Amino acid sequence: MRDWFNVTDTSRPVGKFWFGFVWSIFTILALILIWAFTGCAPKATTRVASPRTTPAPIATTTTIPAAAVQGVITYATTIPGTPEPTPVPTPTPPPTPVPTPVPTAVPSTGLAPLWQQGNPTLGHWYNANTYQCGGPNGTTVNGGPSQQSNGAVYFVLGVNGTQCGRDQLLPSPNNDGNPMYLANGAWYTWVFHYVDGSPNGSAPGMGLDTGADPDSLIWQIHGATEPGAPCTRIDFVNPKYYNAASFNGGKQSWAVFDCNYPNASGHVVPGSMQVYTPGVDVDWVVQVKISAAVNGGEVKVYKDGSLICDDISATYHNSTKSWWNYGIYKWRWEQNPSGSNMTKVQDTFTSMAIYPGQVLAP
Repeated sequence: MRDWFNVTDTSRPVGKFWFGFVWSIFTILALILIWAFTGCAPKATTRVASPRTTPAPIATTTTIPAAAVQGVITYATTIPGTPEPTPVPTPTPPPTPVPTPVPTAVPSTGLAPLWQQGNPTLGHWYNANTYQCGGPNGTTVNGGPSQQSNGAVYFVLGVNGTQCGRDQLLPSPNNDGNPMYLANGAWYTWVFHYVDGSPNGSAPGMGLDTGADPDSLIWQIHGATEPGAPCTRIDFVNPKYYNAASFNGGKQSWAVFDCNYPNASGHVVPGSMQVYTPGVDVDWVVQVKISAAVNGGEVKVYKDGSLICDDISATYHNSTKSWWNYGIYKWRWEQNPSGSNMTKVQDTFTSMAIYPGQVLAP
């Protein structure tokens, strides 16, 4: 039995067998060990990711001088890890045109006024005379028209029997004591600002006169030898006498008359009756083509920028020429009873000018 298992004795068949078997096993084991240690065989262990080192962020700051390119944006922004974009020059857009403010209306022809209140050369005037009350200083009721230091003219009138119905002035461009006559066939434009009260706006102004007949006027064109009421004028009226009893609740209102629609006709120029509010200023523009012929003239009136009437009509009658004046004329006070319940009225014209032609329309 010992000889059977004697593997070193290769002279025997059994010894040869065992010797070869043992050698084969040894060789296989040796090869496995060699592969294991040399990395030639796949590893059976779980791979663990090695920590990686994050590269430092790329910090870029690009600055383009503002003066280098007109309209270029200057960049000074740092974005970690992001390359800075190259700025693209943006052309400066052309400036938006700014509209030139439109100045207050001036004569379209550039003409100078023919007469202008407060103008030391063109602004001469004198008091009206018939039923004109008071003297020239205007410091008290019935003191006459008074020129203020700022060029405004103040009119104030109080009841005094039947002798006080007027506080008006007559423009006299030549300062010769004669009124300003208006040429037949010619256009004229009056521009004025009316204050319903004293120069500082204190009451009363021209109303509200709630009497039976509160009629009065503030501006008129008068025939030179007119025996009766003038045609063309701006008035205060009681609406009920002019087929408009419900207008403005029947309260005293503005109205325009001309020779087609005179005061005595019981009608006003269509569209011209307007609400009067005590203490409220009004800007007036009046354009008139002068004529005594029926339908030979024209009257256009703008109140606070709105055209309130435009009528083809004669502008005076019973005369060969006409003149104009302004201020307070409350003719009802020349009658007894007066039909008025007011005892004092006043207004102020801060400006008044007359131009040749049809100009200054709003």
